[in-house]
Amino acid sequence: LRMQAVLMSLWDRWSDQCLPPIRFRVGINTDSVFVGNFGCDHRINYTVLGDGVNLASRLEAANKAFQTVVLISERTMTQARPGFQFRALGKVTVPGKSTVVSVYEPLFGIPQDLALSPTQGDGPGAGEVLRHSNLASLGSDRDGDLSELYRCGQQHPGSPPNGQNALAEETVVYGWKHVPRQVLVQVAEQFGKGLSEFTKGSLDPAQKCFQAALQANPCDGPSALLLSLCEENLQGSSARAKPWDGVIRLEHK
Repeated sequence: LRMQAVLMSLWDRWSDQCLPPIRFRVGINTDSVFVGNFGCDHRINYTVLGDGVNLASRLEAANKAFQTVVLISERTMTQARPGFQFRALGKVTVPGKSTVVSVYEPLFGIPQDLALSPTQGDGPGAGEVLRHSNLASLGSDRDGDLSELYRCGQQHPGSPPNGQNALAEETVVYGWKHVPRQVLVQVAEQFGKGLSEFTKGSLDPAQKCFQAALQANPCDGPSALLLSLCEENLQGSSARAKPWDGVIRLEHK
């Protein structure tokens, strides 16, 4: 979360140099893994191995489907320190795995912990938020698939003026823009109701909740994804062969 705020603070400087903004995606999982030098005499690499690493990588890629920036596993969420607000996005299967995992999105933390320092995050505390997790997988915007997420609502109502370095108390950085905290809370409430109905298979009421969430924030990716899944399943409900399990199946890495 702090990395997003620090990176956004550099965009104006890069724009003056005719450079494009840089964005990233993050997947975080907490697990026990093997870390060290692996290989043979001819080729050796310092790396990290384990099933937990693969899940972190899949979570990073799942941001594309949810149109989010940071996704974390349930284990990471339960071990995070108090003060962070999360949104449950549902039960998901990721490519290459049949195990169902619960996925969460961090919305915001304690304002004083995430506010930028006078040095704009250059000091040793810049990585404080990520110290609480074992594994973080980062992806860049090399394929340009985050450009639409940035464009959509980059000047959200209530956004601080360009070049402002400190986060205003009533706004937070979300999806590469400043969004009023109350809007995120409102969207999360509607999304939570919709997810509960979606999990039970009550797709009509779920649809209405996701539509209400998108009314509050038209650029909310998770609401858009689940609304589309509701519409797809309602159209094919008569041909549905398997019992409804409420699992979101992601097909692409």
